[in-house]
Amino acid sequence: MSAFVCNKETFVYVANVAWKLSGPVATKEQVVALVNEMFMENCRSVAYRYTEPVSDVVRESAYSMVFIDDISDVDEIVCKEAISELENIDYQSCEHPGWKDSKSHKAIEQLKQLCSTVIVKG
Repeated sequence: MSAFVCNKETFVYVANVAWKLSGPVATKEQVVALVNEMFMENCRSVAYRYTEPVSDVVRESAYSMVFIDDISDVDEIVCKEAISELENIDYQSCEHPGWKDSKSHKAIEQLKQLCSTVIVKG
């Protein structure tokens, strides 16, 4: 199995969808912090898989912060894409032993569930 650091656009997209779906539950800063933690988990996975220091993986990925841009309404199509992106992050982050118990993994599962709800209502 291989692992790679997901591209920044993946994390930005997830942050935007999470921000739109979180409503008053989370602040923009909390969403950004959570998605940045997803990025770090992804880097930990790559580092574990290839026995590299996490700091090297983070530096080589050329970014470490995710910012929230404006996104149109979150509809069925956006949510289907978000689920795909979340599954990609999940798959690329699952290499290290702490993944299943991580806050990021739990958040991914919750976001996929929120997106599924939007799709069902579609």
